[in-house]
Amino acid sequence: MEEAKTRSLIIPARIPVMILLMPFFEPNGLSFIPRVDRIFTLLIAAAFMLAFALYIRSGLYSKLFLLTAVWRGALLISGLIAGHTVDRSFVMRSVLILGVLMSLELALRFDAMEAVTGLYTILAANLLVNLFTCINGGLVIRQTQLYYWNGMRTRFTDSIIPAIVLAFLISWKRKGRLLTPLSVATAAISAAQLLLQWVAAGMLALFALILFIFIFRRMKIAPSPVTAFLIPQLVGILIVFFRIQDLFRFIIVDLLHKDLTLHGRVAIWDQFLLKMKASPVIGMGEAGSGGAARMYWSARLLPAHNDILQNLYDGGIIGCALLAAILIYCAVRLSKYRGSMTALLLSAGFFAAGIHSIAEVSHYYIYFYILPFIAANAFYTEEQERQQNLVFYF
Repeated sequence: MEEAKTRSLIIPARIPVMILLMPFFEPNGLSFIPRVDRIFTLLIAAAFMLAFALYIRSGLYSKLFLLTAVWRGALLISGLIAGHTVDRSFVMRSVLILGVLMSLELALRFDAMEAVTGLYTILAANLLVNLFTCINGGLVIRQTQLYYWNGMRTRFTDSIIPAIVLAFLISWKRKGRLLTPLSVATAAISAAQLLLQWVAAGMLALFALILFIFIFRRMKIAPSPVTAFLIPQLVGILIVFFRIQDLFRFIIVDLLHKDLTLHGRVAIWDQFLLKMKASPVIGMGEAGSGGAARMYWSARLLPAHNDILQNLYDGGIIGCALLAAILIYCAVRLSKYRGSMTALLLSAGFFAAGIHSIAEVSHYYIYFYILPFIAANAFYTEEQERQQNLVFYF
């Protein structure tokens, strides 16, 4: 009797990566459709529980995971002391951050470039749909505010920066060059939506990202990831606390056609600077969209429109220091591979994201954590030799 033939089904690792990560990247425009949002909430809960179970089973708990858990715990305590409650948005944000961290670490350990490719596919698909909603005049209007697939126009840059960096990284790893149809198309799709909606801060961040990459690539100088992260943070501190934006008049006024109040942001910063004094050490807790400033032109309370200010308001000196420690830790881990193309691209992402965070609250959105999380796990993208697929025999 002949032995039964064994057949196999080979599934590229990027497929399960996409399935696991996709719920964590719910397009912000869909969050206002109750039924769709409930479905995503259930999927997020399922994905988080699966990632948590697999992560615990792996027995490998990174310092990054522990640091992030401590930071979220500190914010939880701040919220309980200041507001005597646990905010729903804080819980959801914590689930997203820790869920993506665990999922990415697991995926990168298994097959780093397949993990990066799967993540990029999610970002690119959302960017493409977002471009269509820009062309068609938006997706939904809520409280007079127009939302697109990826949210408000000022939120486009959050996903654009990591998408372009990952496109360059995949191009380099797969093709040995930066400019490929994949990277050029990603940059073009990103630039088109920023130009269509005239997102000034986003265009500046995109320009800084591309310029950073090609200047250091051409000069063959290896930039320090830590320095690339710290420089825009320092500039942001000087602008917010010492109001040096007049030095950038040519960029702000002449090129971006904005005034030196940065479209009313200076008045918002002043309100946050006053309110921070109520609890400078532990902050007021992370709640909702972070709104605390009242402006005559807005019916709702506004967030700080600056990442450091929002950090200080939410978590005080302790919370802000913990998040800074997490990001510096990621940059230090990446510094081991200083001189590699991976380090150059991720450093460019840090630099561009830092510029964007001067005028927006970036760390409230899951896209903010993609590049730091990958940087902290650069060992796998740089030294992992094997490529794995999932194989099922039947």
